[in-house]
Amino acid sequence: MAENTPLLKTCQVEIRIDNNVFAHALNLAVEPGQCWCILGRNGAGKTTLLHTLAGLRAPASGQVQLEGKPIRTLARKTIAQRLGVLFQNQEDHFPATVMETVLQGRHPHLRGWQWESEADRVIASDALVQVDLDGFAERDVQTLSGGERQRVAIASLLAQQPRLLLLDEPTNHLDLRHRIQILQQLRDHGRKNRAAIIMVLHDINLAARFCDHAILMRGQTQIQLGESRDILRTDTLEDTFNCPLTAVRTAHGPAWLPK
Repeated sequence: MAENTPLLKTCQVEIRIDNNVFAHALNLAVEPGQCWCILGRNGAGKTTLLHTLAGLRAPASGQVQLEGKPIRTLARKTIAQRLGVLFQNQEDHFPATVMETVLQGRHPHLRGWQWESEADRVIASDALVQVDLDGFAERDVQTLSGGERQRVAIASLLAQQPRLLLLDEPTNHLDLRHRIQILQQLRDHGRKNRAAIIMVLHDINLAARFCDHAILMRGQTQIQLGESRDILRTDTLEDTFNCPLTAVRTAHGPAWLPK
């Protein structure tokens, strides 16, 4: 990948489901080290946009590029080595330990029928430490709380070591302390490893605190994107969420309370 090539780029992308159009002529460039949030009302198409960026659904028109190459031309294993996705909900149909679950993140880097190495286990163990689950390696994932299971999923994504992380509501089920801790960890991970993060969030205050760039989906294909300080403004947020807000200044930057 050339030095100035974005990790992810969209060129005139249109996203639609049946007659519902969620994005039109969307041009987006995500650079290494950036942390993006996707905000909008329920039904605005946030998850649909995330899945399109991940190559899990094709755009109606336009192109999504991963490290300068059309994502539709890349093998799924190649994509998985460079891009990781966290889905809204985690399902465990079969019993497995926490370590076995996190080690799934290493599979894109293994050859067929190759077992995980000790180095892979060290990477997985380190990921568990990052999400405050050291000591949980031998627990059955089916015995975990919703918040613990969410942190296991994030650990698996960190163990995958992609350059681009796409997360759909990563704070699902997390208590207040772990919401702050996990978002801080993700942001620091991106900056340290020159990775980029795009995440769907519902909390505008967490988005303003941890994300330097924002995509605001306002409905009817109205999308604003750019640096958070330019996008996350009181009047724009009130219009987007149809809710009057009071802006307050905090030690971590702007925040908003509903009136």
